[in-house]
Amino acid sequence: MGTKDVQTLIIREAEGVNELPVLEPLKNEINGTIDAPFRYLEKRWNASDGQIDHCRTHIEVDRDNYSLLLICNETDARNIQQICGRIQFSKQYLDFHINDGYQWIPEELGQFCKLFRTYFPDKQQNMKLVSILKGFKAKINTDVQRDVKENGSYTDNYSQIVDSNIPSSFHIRIPIYKGQKQEDLEVETMAHIDGRDVTLQLISAGAVDTIEEARDRLIDEEIAKILDIAPEIPIIEK
Repeated sequence: MGTKDVQTLIIREAEGVNELPVLEPLKNEINGTIDAPFRYLEKRWNASDGQIDHCRTHIEVDRDNYSLLLICNETDARNIQQICGRIQFSKQYLDFHINDGYQWIPEELGQFCKLFRTYFPDKQQNMKLVSILKGFKAKINTDVQRDVKENGSYTDNYSQIVDSNIPSSFHIRIPIYKGQKQEDLEVETMAHIDGRDVTLQLISAGAVDTIEEARDRLIDEEIAKILDIAPEIPIIEK
């Protein structure tokens, strides 16, 4: 055998073996839109691996917070699963700041309406509103009356009348809740005067009515869908 046929085998021995640590199962906590609990149960409820204990699962309904909370394996801290579905306001509704107390500067509101004219069912109305807001004019008449009598009695009357060219209301078409159909809303303008500064607040009684009606309808629809595939789940109203 020649020297070219000789090979070297190196054997290394480790002083200690580092075993992988034993980890606890990760808790499953998911937040999504109102249909999240149904979507989860639709794929997992009758899974062959039995990952959901049917006898230890329930749903909590919190209408005040617009939410459904699915809790699976409720008595098993290592394998508990919580899936929360919540009705969420749409970006369009939040951007308008309807009924939230936000005070628009007229020029700022005019620029916003110009950029998002797609929210207006009547484009001519939009153009007119933008023109008025960007060229805002107001006449403020203030009347102060004070009357002091010798016996110490007095009257102090203050009145303020605002005459502006801003329309008292306008119409928009937007979804109130994320993922839901568009709603036709009448939006009223409320002016706030502070010296020479004028701001506008947007309010809509129709939006309040729609929010209340749609909240219960959407939650009840999801509960019905869940009970259709998992009728044994307790539904608990909070």
